[in-house]
Amino acid sequence: MRFGKISAILTFAALLCPTPSLSEVAYPASRAAVGVDELYLLDRQDTWSTWCLRAENGEDLCHASMEVSDQDAALVLNFDVEPFLYPAVPQDVDVDPVTYGHVWIGTVSTAPHYQDLSAAIVELDGRPFDAYLCAVVPDKSCARGPWLQRPDLDALLRAQAATVSVLRAAPASGEPEEVARLTVDLNGLKPAFDRAHRFNSEVIGSDPEAGFEVRMCSFDLKGRQKRISYTYDEQDEIEAVTLRESAFGPPGNGDCYSYLMLAYLTPDMTSAQRSMFCLLADDADGSIAGFEQGPRDAYGLCETPTAKVCEMVNASKEAALAIAGFSSGAVGGAIGTTTVTGTTVVMHSSGAAILTGSSGYVAGTLGTLGTTVLGVLTAPLFVTAAAVSVVAVGGAVYVCREG
Repeated sequence: MRFGKISAILTFAALLCPTPSLSEVAYPASRAAVGVDELYLLDRQDTWSTWCLRAENGEDLCHASMEVSDQDAALVLNFDVEPFLYPAVPQDVDVDPVTYGHVWIGTVSTAPHYQDLSAAIVELDGRPFDAYLCAVVPDKSCARGPWLQRPDLDALLRAQAATVSVLRAAPASGEPEEVARLTVDLNGLKPAFDRAHRFNSEVIGSDPEAGFEVRMCSFDLKGRQKRISYTYDEQDEIEAVTLRESAFGPPGNGDCYSYLMLAYLTPDMTSAQRSMFCLLADDADGSIAGFEQGPRDAYGLCETPTAKVCEMVNASKEAALAIAGFSSGAVGGAIGTTTVTGTTVVMHSSGAAILTGSSGYVAGTLGTLGTTVLGVLTAPLFVTAAAVSVVAVGGAVYVCREG
């Protein structure tokens, strides 16, 4: 578990409220049975439980947890979900880039067979989910997650079941191998999560309905000034902004950092999914012209701009899910690459499903998915392009075309 960020967030919220005396906190009797930096049981909710880490200063922090296992694959994992600030009603802002919770599916076992394993949440109630893929041992890397933004955390808390794919790292020449697929009962997660959230708020002395600070910034988009509101978290911003951008200022003729501009242009993506994209600047007036696939420089701009501009198309969420489901099936897992009838199909480590090729081949591939993708096939950006990439992320579909 990683408690540094939640402690900082709740401490900020507590500044708005008087901190209660520790004698006023309703600690359970189970707390007295453990020492500092040890876990104790706060409550049980169906198959989920609420566990807390005892702190020396009394500011214990809690999370929802469930044990999942596959004896045939010799796997025993904890599925943990920590709440941060989580008001019942989402904050009314143009951009909400902050994270509201932390997920970890993993083990503290030192058994060697865990060392090269990762876990991905690939489905919620049978629908593709792409917000979590992390190593199962502590302090190793994540391709996406472990911090969840509001839409993904809401989806997890609403779901009845999650499908977790456990992957073994591939040799240099291949794709990751799935060693187990687990179905996790999520009934009880929301009550256990809410119990942890209320208790954390009580201990810190903050309002459970406290939200993040809201700030304003501006930038030029295609020659027109945009002023947007956004949720602010200091730690999230430190991680999102380079030292150079912080010192010399962002592009776009305004004071919005590049991560905020890209979030405004791609509202249905997570920060991991946005990592595939960069901002395009208009050389004539310095405004932001759009975004495309490619690596970023220190200011969030494309290192090697091309003519492959990306735009969201008028497609349903079902279309995005259909493309993601098809792509996952085609590559045979949460990550991989294959070719289907002249179309390159990629399940990116960020969770995005990408179909690339000539518009004719891509149209033929999409045509097999039925009428749900009609909005993609009839989009002017798609129809007029010779070569395209169709990117399905979250609940949206983007088309990137040459020219």
